[in-house]
Amino acid sequence: HGGVKLVRQTLEGKDILLDMLKPGEFFGSLSALGDEVYSETAEAQTDICVLSIGLRDFRTILNEYPAVAVSVLDVTAKRLATSQEKIRQLTTLSVKKRIANILLKLSQKFGEDSKQGLLIQLPLPRKDLADMAGTSAETASRIMSRFQQDGLIETGRQWVAIVDIEQLAAVAQAQVWRSLS
Repeated sequence: HGGVKLVRQTLEGKDILLDMLKPGEFFGSLSALGDEVYSETAEAQTDICVLSIGLRDFRTILNEYPAVAVSVLDVTAKRLATSQEKIRQLTTLSVKKRIANILLKLSQKFGEDSKQGLLIQLPLPRKDLADMAGTSAETASRIMSRFQQDGLIETGRQWVAIVDIEQLAAVAQAQVWRSLS
């Protein structure tokens, strides 16, 4: 329950935002598959309640309930595909298109219909958005301001509303956005 963001630190000590999780998603090391060290840090964005499963119990669950093992494998495969798509975007798309894609992805995951538009109600500091897009906070802020001036989004302290999803998808290149769903 609650909002969690996953962060990984670079060798230079810079934090990189990897993902934002909604209630029900799992995180942590899959040590049952050989990873002995957690490679990410989970940071609470809101009050949270987390269920922790130790290595021995996790292995028992995977062995006794093959459907759970398949589900874990499915989630892992989806995360790998998402990582590969993120690498493709970072190496081929402009920052403007990357930020548009991130907003669309977050709207698919967290968006709720509201009078402002498709509301993403979670803390999304410009630094976090910049980290996800592989750019500076200043550049992310300029692009978000431009999106707001163009009537694509509205923003508040703890929310972003996508006002014109079709136009934002056009900025992001619609075929890329659909592949993230």
